[in-house]
Amino acid sequence: MKIYINGRFLTQQPTGVQFFAQEICKEIENDIDFEILVPKNQALINNSFNHKIKKIGSFKGYLWEQINLPNFIKKEPNCILINLCNLAPISISNQIITIHDLAFIENKNWFSLPFQKVYNFIIPRIVKKNKAIITVSETIKNELVNYFKIEETKVSVIYNKLNTKLINSEPKKPSILFEVQEFYLMVGSNNPRKNFAFVEKIFTKQLANKNLIIVGADHSSFNSSESINSKKIIRLKNVTENELTWLYKNTLAVINPSFYEGFGIPNIEAMYFKTPILCSNIPVFKEVCANYADYFELGNEVDFIEKLNSISSYNKENSNLDFFQNQNRINQLKNLLN
Repeated sequence: MKIYINGRFLTQQPTGVQFFAQEICKEIENDIDFEILVPKNQALINNSFNHKIKKIGSFKGYLWEQINLPNFIKKEPNCILINLCNLAPISISNQIITIHDLAFIENKNWFSLPFQKVYNFIIPRIVKKNKAIITVSETIKNELVNYFKIEETKVSVIYNKLNTKLINSEPKKPSILFEVQEFYLMVGSNNPRKNFAFVEKIFTKQLANKNLIIVGADHSSFNSSESINSKKIIRLKNVTENELTWLYKNTLAVINPSFYEGFGIPNIEAMYFKTPILCSNIPVFKEVCANYADYFELGNEVDFIEKLNSISSYNKENSNLDFFQNQNRINQLKNLLN
């Protein structure tokens, strides 16, 4: 059977979803024979897989995914399509899809109107028409099963792993932080569901003597949060893996205050660097972090400040990181393909 991978993610600015797809492809390329299909007329942001790429079609973006991609697949005998980044063609069923979360259902105000309309139209249709569904946590698996009324056996959990580039990076201090000493760190796209504004407000009004570094770019699919102007809050829209490594290794703690997540990659990155974490008390963070993190009640400023001021230090033995890193994603995918 010929295996194709929907490579639209290689044309997109990477967030956690695209990193998941990239890392899966890296991990399986020596054990599973596949080709990555990409739009012929769209530039690739990531060309790490040039030896695996096949360029097809005349459209770009959603049109390529819904017209060119399925038309190509339908003409190929005995093949299957793997989709790793939420969306997939509606018109074919011999495919594996990956749904990272249901944030577009949770709160429509977190996303741009075009993004919201596309996801609300496509996701319910592909969830009902596929060979198998992958998601990235048991929390989201339960949401998928309950919301779409599908069989539990249809959904498999393949957790995120660490970005291999981050693991192999040498720490380098961002030059803009030359005079900054102690600081706290938040990592993620500028998206209201990350709840960064809650933390920024507290650091501006009640923790004004403390430094907060925020790493993450704006993204066209997300409605951006309003930034608070403060000399103690520094936004870094683009950092290298070396700079991110330095930030994780030198921060007092990583703060992850999200309203909603599918997994929360910054949490396992913090675990790798043995950095304390303060998280909102949402179910998926408790699944991923377990006893490693301290948790605060969403929306409770007093609880947040108390937890931040008394945050614990942890040993790696207390984290789930080894479990995530040692999962055999090659065998998991092979089982789904059979």
